[in-house]
Amino acid sequence: MAGKQLSVNFWGVRGSYPVPGQGTARYGGNTSCVEIQAGEHIIILDAGTGIIDLGHKLVQDFKSQPPDKTKIINLLFSHTHHDHVQGLPYFAPTFRDDCALNIFGQKSFSQGINESLSLYMAAQFSPIEFDELTCSLSFTNINENNILVFRDDEAEPVITTRSQAGDLTQKNAVVSLMRNYAHPKIGTFVIKVELNGKSVVYATDTEGYVGGDTRLAQFAKNASVLIHDAQYTPDEYLKTQGFGHSTYEMAAQVAKAANVENLVLFHHDPNHDDEQLAAMEAKAKKIFPNAIMGAEGLGFDF
Repeated sequence: MAGKQLSVNFWGVRGSYPVPGQGTARYGGNTSCVEIQAGEHIIILDAGTGIIDLGHKLVQDFKSQPPDKTKIINLLFSHTHHDHVQGLPYFAPTFRDDCALNIFGQKSFSQGINESLSLYMAAQFSPIEFDELTCSLSFTNINENNILVFRDDEAEPVITTRSQAGDLTQKNAVVSLMRNYAHPKIGTFVIKVELNGKSVVYATDTEGYVGGDTRLAQFAKNASVLIHDAQYTPDEYLKTQGFGHSTYEMAAQVAKAANVENLVLFHHDPNHDDEQLAAMEAKAKKIFPNAIMGAEGLGFDF
C-alpha cells in the first residue's frame, strides 16, 4: 500500500430519498455513499444515489492504470433499505469487463446479500438486472464477528475474526463491524475501517439512547472520523422516536464520549434544506466543537 494512507470522501449524505434542487445545493441531495481509500484498496460504504457520480470518477481514474489490470472495488452495505442501494444499477464500473466488484453485507430474514440485491434489481423493479452487468461479481455474507483484512499483496480481503487474525491486523487495513439493533426491521452494521493507527467509523441509521449509546462510543473510541446519523432535531425526535435515526445532539454526545477527532453529521432528513442543516451544525458544535455537517465533496486524508 503506497504510503499506507487512509482517506474518506463523501458522495451522498441524505437519508430516505434524494432531494436535488437549489435548497440542497450546499450539502447535496444524493443518498448515502461514502468512499474510503485504504492504501490502494477502494472500500465503498453503501450505494445510495451518491455512488453514481463516484462511479464516473472511478472510471476516469482507471484510465491512468494499465489496461490489462483488473480494477477491484469493495462495496460494503450497512443494510439494504432503499436509500442505501438505489444507485447500484447505475454504477458505471459494473458495466466494464476489466472491473471486479466484491460485495459484502448481512443476511436479512434468511436471504443472503446476493438474494436481497437480486430482488431489488429484478426485472419488475429495475431496467438492469445483475446478469446484465459485465464486471466480475462476488457476494459474501458477513456478520458482526467478522473482520476483513485488506493485505498489500492480495486483491480480496481475508475474512476472519479478531481473535484468529494474529499479526494480520498490525500491518494492513482492517474492517470490523458492530451490530446495531436500533433500526427497524433488519438492523444495520456500524462499520469501522482502520489503517496505520487511524480509523473511520460509519454509523448511519442508528438511534441514540437516553444517557448515550455506550456500545457505539466504545466501538468508535479515539476514531479519526465518526460519521453518525443525525437526521432529526430534538423537537422532531419527539414524534419520530423508534424510526431508527438520531438527533445531532445524540451524535455529538457519542463523539464526545468516544473522544473522536472529528464528527460528521450524516443521513440528513430530505425535508431539511441547507439553511436548516447549517443551524443544526452550529448547535452540534456547542456540544462537540469538531462537528461538521456532512456534504458532498467533503473529505479527510490521514
